[in-house]
Amino acid sequence: MKNQLFAFLLALGIASSVFAGNAGATDLTLQNGWTNAPFGTSNAEAFFDDGIVHFKGAIAGGTSDVLFTLPPLMRPTTAVYVPVNLCSAAKGRLYIQPSGVVSVHALVAFSDAQCFTSLDSAAFAVPEPWGHATLLSGLLLLVWMRARRRDKCAPARAGVSC
Repeated sequence: MKNQLFAFLLALGIASSVFAGNAGATDLTLQNGWTNAPFGTSNAEAFFDDGIVHFKGAIAGGTSDVLFTLPPLMRPTTAVYVPVNLCSAAKGRLYIQPSGVVSVHALVAFSDAQCFTSLDSAAFAVPEPWGHATLLSGLLLLVWMRARRRDKCAPARAGVSC
C-alpha cells in the first residue's frame, strides 16, 4: 500500500519525505542542548511507514527532558509512551504528546538519558485520521474535484465562459 500511495503522490508532484520510508527520513531539530550522534552513532531522524512513525539515531547531553517536536503528520492523537534504551542499558521512555513535543523519562536518573538516549527501534502507530486510507481518499477527492472543474470549464477554453 505504501509504495502505491507514494507513487501516486509522486505522480501528482506532492510526495513528501513523510511518506518515503527510511530513505526519506526527516531530521529532527533537537532542543534544550541535546546533540546528535554521541559515540559515533547516527543523527536523530523519524520516518513514516505504513501508519507507523519510526525513530532512528541517538542523542545526548540535554539540559531538559524535552528533546524535539515532531512534524504535524507524525503526531499522535493521544499521548504515547515508547520504551527506549539509555546509557549503560538503563531503561527509559519517550513521552510523545499530541502537540508533537517529545520528552524522555529515565527509569532511574535523568543523567542516564543525558549520557545516551537511543532512538533506534522506537516506534508508535499513528491512528486515523492520519493513516494512509484517509489521506488517500482525501487525495482522490482532490483529484476528482480538479478533474470535475476542468471538465466544467472545458467550454471556456472554446470561447464560452464557465
